[in-house]
Amino acid sequence: MQETLYHFVYETRVDEKALANLKSPGHELISEVFEWAAQLKEEIWVFQGGCWSKDKALWQSIQSSSWEDIVLEDEFLDGLRRDTQTFFESKSFYEELGIAWKRGILLLGPPGNGKTESIKVLLHESNQKALYVKSFTTQMGPEEGVRSIFKHARNNAPCILVIEDLDSLVSDDVRSFFLNEIDGLGQNEGILTIATTNHPEKIDDAIINRPSRFDVKYNFDLPTEELRRKYALKWIHKAMALKAGLSFGDDIEKLSQDIAKETDGWSFAFLKEL
Repeated sequence: MQETLYHFVYETRVDEKALANLKSPGHELISEVFEWAAQLKEEIWVFQGGCWSKDKALWQSIQSSSWEDIVLEDEFLDGLRRDTQTFFESKSFYEELGIAWKRGILLLGPPGNGKTESIKVLLHESNQKALYVKSFTTQMGPEEGVRSIFKHARNNAPCILVIEDLDSLVSDDVRSFFLNEIDGLGQNEGILTIATTNHPEKIDDAIINRPSRFDVKYNFDLPTEELRRKYALKWIHKAMALKAGLSFGDDIEKLSQDIAKETDGWSFAFLKEL
């Protein structure tokens, strides 16, 4: 991009090595503009529509996310947070073992049970650079999209690379190319890939069951009766705090228990609509 900008201004082609040696005020200005444009300003990198762009609304949504809005089993939550946090603290450990410093975490299960919201909180508390992928599509095909995604991740490592709805993105025509990239035929040092899927049965075993690709998996199943009770009680307390004149009776504990018993098979998303 920097070479392209130079050519646009001076109508002269120059390679990257030669460009680095140019010291005139004009050249320095181009470098400063390029570096400034590449900086995130309360934004997050998002890949969709065939290119990387900065998304301020998603960044704001991540900043406002909290575990207080999600109901998960304590052991499940602790493991998810630990696997994310310890990765970035363990570079020397990976080096001592002689293995690549990269990891894949797969969040799977039916929609509406907290996968996306959990990712937002993980990004919020990690303080690591994050890249969010919503599509592989480009004008030159999905292979070029995959190439651009992993190249950008390597340039920004250490970072968290989020790939939403993996089952809908890795089609047959891009499968082998995706495998090559995630295996790191290029260097994937310092990249923690977190992917989600609503339909793990649609994903090739070579992707989800081979070590070093997605070696840690978390099942976001439909909530148990106890989790539904906790979720209902949490939202009753939130509604009461709004002081909007809503009445929930004298025993909100019993109300939350009744809701939980009558909503077997409901996701958190459906419960939220009550």
